[in-house]
Amino acid sequence: MSVLAKNVTSILFFFLFTSPSTAEIKSINIRSDNRPTILFQKFGFTHAGNITVAISAVSVTSSLSQPDPTLVGFFLLSEQLLSGVLFELQQNINFCVLSSKYVSLLFTFRDLSPQPHSSIRRSYPVTYPGDYSLFFTNCNPQSLVTMHVHTELFNSDDGLTKDYLTVGLTQLPSLYFIFSLIYVSFLAFWSCLCFKNTRPVKRIHLLMAALLVTKTLSLICATVDNHEVKVTGTHNGWNVLFYSFQFMNVLISFVVIVLIGAGWPYLKPVLLEKEKTVLKIVIPLQILANVEITQ
Repeated sequence: MSVLAKNVTSILFFFLFTSPSTAEIKSINIRSDNRPTILFQKFGFTHAGNITVAISAVSVTSSLSQPDPTLVGFFLLSEQLLSGVLFELQQNINFCVLSSKYVSLLFTFRDLSPQPHSSIRRSYPVTYPGDYSLFFTNCNPQSLVTMHVHTELFNSDDGLTKDYLTVGLTQLPSLYFIFSLIYVSFLAFWSCLCFKNTRPVKRIHLLMAALLVTKTLSLICATVDNHEVKVTGTHNGWNVLFYSFQFMNVLISFVVIVLIGAGWPYLKPVLLEKEKTVLKIVIPLQILANVEITQ
């Protein structure tokens, strides 16, 4: 596959099949990578956005010739200007996207400090709101790149505090907190109902209470996790707790839906046709819900 085809395929794939990132602070090690285009982050900026890119321990090697440092670098690309870049790539097979008039060039490897400690750290303001993607590109054919990359993308509307959540997600902590309070209310109501009517309470009712508990805990963890990302740019381990409680919630909800749909007060070793039909409906829906959660 030609360099042109690789560039077109890479950029199209990133824009079509990736969703906006929460843009937490990221540090990535790249070792002997020959990809012509690498997407690092996708982020929605306000009129007061900022991007910081720092790279260190950089080396570019090629078996053909000495790599040109002006053909290796980082750039920002807006979704609105994607078609213009793709048109330029199609018009010229040897075109390097770094020279495109549609991209915002951040820096090339020509700007690096001298060897053996090749490094650079640059910050850039983003004054035009929109969704942007941070790309690295290497237009030197058959060359390998090694480097450590540290990126920070954030908005600072008041000029003092940094918001590492992309536009559209910045209110997530508040929304998760509101929903956690709603589920706490549901849990309190269900617990009172079960305590007042202890005689008809079955195991299915206790499972439903456990479902509310795990859902509440997952929402609380999501609240704290998104707040940590918004303020500090890192998860600090709360995302692990969120996915743990979310997994338990999905597991219990599956059991509860099957029990209610099939009319079981307890699990049965033999399934009737009606119960098999319920499983055929519930399992695909649960799979779709799990896929959506991980997006």
